[in-house]
Amino acid sequence: NTILKDSSRNEYLIDRMTKLADRTIWAIGKQLECGIFKPDAYEMKFLLDGEVVESKKTLSMKGKIDRIDICEDDDNVYVRIVDYKSGKSDFDLLKAYYGIKMQLVVYMRAAMQIEQKRHPDKNIIPAGLLYYNIDNPIVELDSTASDLPDDGTSVEKMIFEALAMKGVVNCDGNIIKNMDSSDVKKSDVIPVSYKKDGTIDSRSHILNTDQFISLDNYIAKKTSDVGKKIYSGADKINPYKDGNYSSCSYCPYNEVCGFSQNLGNIKFRQIQKFDDAQLWENIKEGVDEDGSKLD
Repeated sequence: NTILKDSSRNEYLIDRMTKLADRTIWAIGKQLECGIFKPDAYEMKFLLDGEVVESKKTLSMKGKIDRIDICEDDDNVYVRIVDYKSGKSDFDLLKAYYGIKMQLVVYMRAAMQIEQKRHPDKNIIPAGLLYYNIDNPIVELDSTASDLPDDGTSVEKMIFEALAMKGVVNCDGNIIKNMDSSDVKKSDVIPVSYKKDGTIDSRSHILNTDQFISLDNYIAKKTSDVGKKIYSGADKINPYKDGNYSSCSYCPYNEVCGFSQNLGNIKFRQIQKFDDAQLWENIKEGVDEDGSKLD
């Protein structure tokens, strides 16, 4: 009966947050019910061992993983990362390659090390890098449809579908079924859909195990390269632009850095596009966007 209820606006916000929390718990519970992956850790703190980036200088990374889910068989432990976001996040391979959006891949490396210590006699296999975008969506129901039940189940299904996790998962069919065993054409849990013959279609966001490992190795080199630049005192103002979006769009420090395209030859760094084959070749070979080999 204090500040949270001192105005109608605050009371509305509390009600909205309560409904958002209820919807989130409902959706996450249903997502877990659809498969056999189970949470193994929440808010898991980690410290990745330091890499030498310069003589007598090392780079260590620490953080906190929202959720680590695992599934086991006799020989393997399959690991997926789930990160909670309040916006509309999705996995972007190109931005990971550029070092702009490496968070989930770094989390996977840390989680696999954690699970290897917990399961020393098993192989640790990356299963998925996923975002759960926290929302309480409003869906539009076609009131003219005559075959819809009137018990609210269709609305719930549409809401559940709207809350499907974004990201990328391992293309192994058994791993996918262990995340969502539903017999559907399009999963309401993970970014996977199927053709009529039951095979995974091209709209699915999938990687194979070798690609996960190659990406992990590349990002480890990329973070080390960033560390070297930090230690060398690199302070170049070099924001990027991708379509209509730029790294300055929501940056609160523009007045500090003073970046402006109105000053001489200053320009945004453009994100060069690569076809999938070239992008994966660069990742496997450890070559950055400038064509330089990462150490």
